[in-house]
Amino acid sequence: MTDEELAAAGFASQEQMYREIVSKHTLDDSKWEMTMRVPMRFNRLLMLRPWMWHTAGEAFGNSLEDGRLVYLLFFEVA
Repeated sequence: MTDEELAAAGFASQEQMYREIVSKHTLDDSKWEMTMRVPMRFNRLLMLRPWMWHTAGEAFGNSLEDGRLVYLLFFEVA
């Protein structure tokens, strides 16, 4: 969110918004609205904007051979 969007929502900073919304309601599913679900599939790549709230969802696989593999990358535009 831009500074203007934060101010319009009643927050002085990203940190304040995070504390009052995300940290406070992280484990309360009733406070969140699911807008999209991407099913896990073999060999699927999912790239997203990490600042948008997201979760891995339900567990996937039951061993190292068929479980979910995560490879984190960070890109910087020069």
